[in-house]
Amino acid sequence: MGTLTAMQDPAQSIVPPQPYHMPPQPPCVGQMPNQQIPVGVPLANLSQPQEARIVIIKFGRTPTAAMCPDCGFRGLTRVHHEARSDTGIIMCVLCIVFWPAMFIPLCVESCKTTVHHCGNCNRTLGIVKPDCCD
Repeated sequence: MGTLTAMQDPAQSIVPPQPYHMPPQPPCVGQMPNQQIPVGVPLANLSQPQEARIVIIKFGRTPTAAMCPDCGFRGLTRVHHEARSDTGIIMCVLCIVFWPAMFIPLCVESCKTTVHHCGNCNRTLGIVKPDCCD
């Protein structure tokens, strides 16, 4: 018998496609191999943990050195004195005790509320109540 050279089965001559393999990529900066980055967390927070510092400033009647949490300005606060409800209570008591002295709290800064503002953005940084109402 002879050999079959002229006719071959077409199904045997088709080579199946080989799967495409992606070459491995180097890890991102600051990422270890096989480490997953959490979704929704900025990459800056993964590098080093930030330390939260809380500074408590005791405000008085005079301008005080402080840092504004809004604009970051570091310097002396701008101070003004206001006659608020505490001053009104003092005036009512003085009116009952000795009415001519009723207007003295409006002239004395320690009987008024002291308000500290940022020197740059005008944000209220602190409030000091009158000395007689502590």
